[in-house]
Parts: sequence; C-alpha cells; structure tokens
Amino acid sequence: MIQRLVGDAKFQRKIFKQVVRFDKYFLAATEIFSVEVLDFTREEFETGLPIMPINLSDFAADENLIVEAMLEPTIKVADSAEIVKCGAAVLRRKVK
Repeated sequence: MIQRLVGDAKFQRKIFKQVVRFDKYFLAATEIFSVEVLDFTREEFETGLPIMPINLSDFAADENLIVEAMLEPTIKVADSAEIVKCGAAVLRRKVK
C-alpha cells in the first residue's frame, strides 16, 4: 500500500507542498519565539553537549564517539547560551 502511495504523483505533490509550508512557518516561528534549533548530527560527542544520548551506556568512558542521529533537536534561546530543551541522540564509535 505504501509503495503505491509513494509512487502516486498526486500524493508526492501533496507531501512536497506540506514540507514547503512547514519550512516556511517553522522558520518564522523560531524567529517570533527567539529560539534556535540545534542539530549535532555527525559531530564529535563531548560530555558538555546539550543532548541526552540514549545509548551512552553501550560504550566505555574513554571511547571516541560521534552523534549518529538526533532523535529530538536541542532548543536554545537565540543569541544566548540558555538551553530550553536538551535533545535526544544516538551515538556511535568514531571510525579511525
């Protein structure tokens, strides 16, 4: 069923329009509320990052880690260091 919907040109146009509308209003809302949305994907993990890694216990304390994916973004006050909400992330070992 899903494959049929994805292949449907009308459905694709509808989804594309929704994404464009979301982008437009999302960017406007971040400016109105003076917040920034941070994404640490592919960045080296440090204990000071404002994220909650859900799989940190899978690794040793001395391992070099990278943020593989952000499940929830970090939200902070614009032009400030104040964190409104810490993001959630998945980590992985850094490839040498």
